[in-house]
Amino acid sequence: MVVGKTLQNNNFKETSRYVLDKEEARILGSTVMGSDSDTISREFLMSRDLNPGIERPVYHLILAYSYEDAATKDLTDEFLLDRSKEFFAGLVVSAREPELLRQEDKTEYKQKVNDFLETEIYEYQWFSAAHEDTRHKHTHFVASRENLIDGRCIPTWQDKERSHRICREIEKEYGLQQIQSYYEVERRSPTRRQLEEWEKTGISPVMVQMQNAIDQEAMPGRSVEAVRTALQENHEIETIVGLRNGKPGIVFEKEDSKGEVIRMSGSQLGRGYTLPAIERRLEQDIQIEPPGVEPEIEQSVEPDPLEQVMHEQAGYAKRLAPQIKEIWERETADRPKLKAATFEDYQIRLSNEGQPELYRGDRQLLEHSDGEYRAFGLTEQDCSAMEKFNALSQQQAQERLQQLEFQQRLQQREEEQKKERVKSRSQEQER
Repeated sequence: MVVGKTLQNNNFKETSRYVLDKEEARILGSTVMGSDSDTISREFLMSRDLNPGIERPVYHLILAYSYEDAATKDLTDEFLLDRSKEFFAGLVVSAREPELLRQEDKTEYKQKVNDFLETEIYEYQWFSAAHEDTRHKHTHFVASRENLIDGRCIPTWQDKERSHRICREIEKEYGLQQIQSYYEVERRSPTRRQLEEWEKTGISPVMVQMQNAIDQEAMPGRSVEAVRTALQENHEIETIVGLRNGKPGIVFEKEDSKGEVIRMSGSQLGRGYTLPAIERRLEQDIQIEPPGVEPEIEQSVEPDPLEQVMHEQAGYAKRLAPQIKEIWERETADRPKLKAATFEDYQIRLSNEGQPELYRGDRQLLEHSDGEYRAFGLTEQDCSAMEKFNALSQQQAQERLQQLEFQQRLQQREEEQKKERVKSRSQEQER
């Protein structure tokens, strides 16, 4: 698990001091000559003078690695340096061509990142340092946004979303535990059957193809009509816009590999693909320097992004563990050999320790280990779905109980009627 954070400010000196003057901070690599904060901050003024009109020339990037992920427990300095440079390169490349990160095939993106690392990264002033003052390792990459050769400034619009996508690529590439990005919550996940078919054929579900195409084409500054045209011409996706129950909506149509037309509404793809959500994407302002006055320097005690995620996941685990236990006990009460309880895209299975765990497709969301539950990429949407599942399971259990009680009363009544008939015949024979 890796969490990235991007910051910009206008004070090289304070940023360098914050990163380098901490106890046990160490420089992993740099393109500057100095090794202390004061010397390095003076060097940074060289690039600042190339374009003094830039309000926030300092780019401060943080990458934090989970201490609970086995794959990140023994990271070398070389690995930490390479990933911090890769994070920076990914942000620069995707700022120039945002569609690269939204494409399903990331080959072109990876090639351009590698090209940047080989030929361009030394055109910028930067240093990377490691901190170990928290339970997890994390790096700080401080750079000037201005290119030393041509004075161009790195755009930072939408860098939150782009940083999330880059982190997910790093997790995939290096076998780290993956977490959900905020934008994925707005995106419906494939079902277990779709995931199995995808793995078997290598062809992504039409739903995923539609989502990826919309992500690629719904760029800020475009009109809805321009997006619809691009979806048709570039992805063979037809769109229908109209009113449903008095509200504006959009429907997408695309042929699957068998030639059958698949029709899905925006809400079926996820909350981020409804017509109002797409319009909000298009209305975002494209600016290299967003308006507004920013503080000169981030707070001396900056929020720890990974700790925030871990705290949130711990809360979700505490909230969901009793739910899935109740569901499992209820579902196995009259089916002791049950191996899995399924609800829509979710499945509850037993762990090696005999405790129920939660999955969505093949991805584990809630794990039981060493006597406690831990969450991995859970969202509010997941919690709400499982609470709904629990309520439904409870209702079904009550219905089964009522049905059983009814059958018992019916059987009891039949037995009583049988006794009455036997008694009646016996009395008639006595007469």
